[in-house]
Amino acid sequence: MPARRLLDPTYLHTPASVETFGPEVADLCAKADYAPDPEQELILDATFAILPNGKSAAFEVDLIGPRQNFKTGVLKMIELGWLFVTNQRLIVHSAHELTTTEETFRETAELIEDHSFLSRYLKLTRGDRPGITAANGRWAIELKDDRRLKYKARGSTGGRGLSGDKVVLDEFFAVTPQILGS
Repeated sequence: MPARRLLDPTYLHTPASVETFGPEVADLCAKADYAPDPEQELILDATFAILPNGKSAAFEVDLIGPRQNFKTGVLKMIELGWLFVTNQRLIVHSAHELTTTEETFRETAELIEDHSFLSRYLKLTRGDRPGITAANGRWAIELKDDRRLKYKARGSTGGRGLSGDKVVLDEFFAVTPQILGS
């Protein structure tokens, strides 16, 4: 594995922390043939930083970047980290556009299914895709121990049902006060 490259972004504000699971998440993603760029590694380090008491150092993480593959790519890495490194129970991923939500689900599900070290954790369910629900606008990835990653498109009037242990709001430019309030 190549050494991590450090860089200085124009803006970077990170909370004080004692440790980060960022390198573990980066290694997991690299093992799944989805290695992060150096800029994405910085985001993983900040997202997975912890305090002395073991709690997350950041309540929220915001990122602004020039490329969709950069932004959505690192969100997928973060979600894989939450599922397989920090073992979050429920993660909700939401995007403004239905097609963006569906595409992100499809790519993440295939990434997990294509790598046995990840797919062995998929919940045994009916159908030809264990642990994967992809029907009628409902998208979810479920693991054997009841960890889940659910995908929802946000409506124009609210974000009902967007609660979980971790929530991702992709395409944040379209988030309204009504969505945040609901």
